[in-house]
Amino acid sequence: MILTGALAVFVIVFVFAATKIVPQSQEWVVERLGKYRLTLKSGFHVIIPGVDKVAHKVSILERQLPEYPIDAITKDNAPISVTAATFFRVTHSHQVVYRIANIEQAIQSLVTGIVRAEIGKIDFDALQYDRASVSQNLEKELEKQAQEWGIEITRSELVDVTFDEETKRALQMQINAERERRAVVTRAEGAKRAAELTADAELYTAQKEAEARIVRANAEADATRTVSAAIAEAGDHPIRLELINSQIKAMEKIGASESSKTVLIPSDITGTLAGLSSLLTEFSGLIPTPKANKVADVDEAPPQDETAPASAAPRPSPDAPDSAGGAGEGPWERDR
Repeated sequence: MILTGALAVFVIVFVFAATKIVPQSQEWVVERLGKYRLTLKSGFHVIIPGVDKVAHKVSILERQLPEYPIDAITKDNAPISVTAATFFRVTHSHQVVYRIANIEQAIQSLVTGIVRAEIGKIDFDALQYDRASVSQNLEKELEKQAQEWGIEITRSELVDVTFDEETKRALQMQINAERERRAVVTRAEGAKRAAELTADAELYTAQKEAEARIVRANAEADATRTVSAAIAEAGDHPIRLELINSQIKAMEKIGASESSKTVLIPSDITGTLAGLSSLLTEFSGLIPTPKANKVADVDEAPPQDETAPASAAPRPSPDAPDSAGGAGEGPWERDR
């Protein structure tokens, strides 16, 4: 009974020591007689008690290194302080256990060296607007080193960049100078654009004025040709009539003006009127008068021989007395 009980207890203890249940977030490293044998993933496993031993329990959850400031100097000798955030997780537990004693401290030292090297390659201004490239280079360099330790760098970037007061003042002066430069460039571009628009407007105006001159010249040429054709057909009577009418209209405007106190009459007004009368007489002789508008004279002229030519009939003079005995009245005045 005692032996049986002792055997039962031994079996229970052996089974309990041989069975291992690994959580989902861990990996267990098993050693056999002090030497690495295997890595137990999550789930149920059986080992040989007394021969196999769970030497290390490694967490495979993603972790973040504590943030800490890193002093560095840029390519243009500007002292700055940066803070990097690094996330990693274990991919090979036995490498983490047997290759490095303190993985977090090792990663911190590696991040410090890579950050200082990358910042030393760029200028201070480039660091302000191009942090992404520094973060990418940092992540690539960490990935190369981390593979030997059995870890994976999931994310690494610069979260903060600080600098001393002197650097702040220099940066502010540089920002002000850059703003002033942009303002000067903007004003210069505006003046250039205004000059271009003004030149375009002047060119457009000149083109339109040239076109208007061409149109006026064509109109004057057409008018000149029309007048020339009229002169060739009817002589200079239309020109003389137009000149006399222009003189009369000008005198009428001068006399009708309210602000005019003195009326200027040309010295040759009598000659002008006489010329107008003579011109009308000559012009009326060129235009035949309809029979319905003629007024019969009191004493009709004796009939003439129809066979006689029309050019043989004498033309009455305007100054000769008519058949009624009136001096100075010609037939054209009675008809008028």
